[in-house]
Amino acid sequence: MAGAGLRCLAHLMEACCRNIGHLCLASNDLRAEDGDSIASILQTCNHLTHLDLAANQGLGDDGMKPIADALSHATDLRRLDLTTNHLHAPGAKTLSKGMANCPSLEWLSVVGNPLGDEGAHWMAAAVKNCKPIKELRMDWTMMSKIGVARLARASSPERNVVFGLKGAVLVTRRQQQQLSRAWRGRCVLEWK
Repeated sequence: MAGAGLRCLAHLMEACCRNIGHLCLASNDLRAEDGDSIASILQTCNHLTHLDLAANQGLGDDGMKPIADALSHATDLRRLDLTTNHLHAPGAKTLSKGMANCPSLEWLSVVGNPLGDEGAHWMAAAVKNCKPIKELRMDWTMMSKIGVARLARASSPERNVVFGLKGAVLVTRRQQQQLSRAWRGRCVLEWK
């Protein structure tokens, strides 16, 4: 469901979105131009608690812009799944800025997006600015130990954020153990 179908859904949601808490648009071949329709849904359905946009590789960095801008309207949004949406560091930067205005977001997945260490930098900024965040899934995002350290520094003992880090590139088993010990009590680094 992309293009005209998604625009139609966005219009329908305006009329009946008060009772919808979970919206799954995963694997719908959404494209960058569909970001505006998703933003419209976020703006009108402020009671939405879970938005699943996983496996929409056509969204990319350009589709993230309107979605991130609309996060300030998603006052009840607690879970956002952006797994394999072909996001890179610029998309992470846009998302980070939007998350600063999302008052309830507790869980975010950017699994399988090639963010790299620069994207990890922006996700660390997001963790600092989005106080409710409790878990950030960053598995298979092509980051090194530099990106992992940036994420760990973004947490604090009071918050103890959980970071999913399966498949972190260039991080050996020994480095995983060293990083986990170094940041224990400040955050949880999940390697498996």
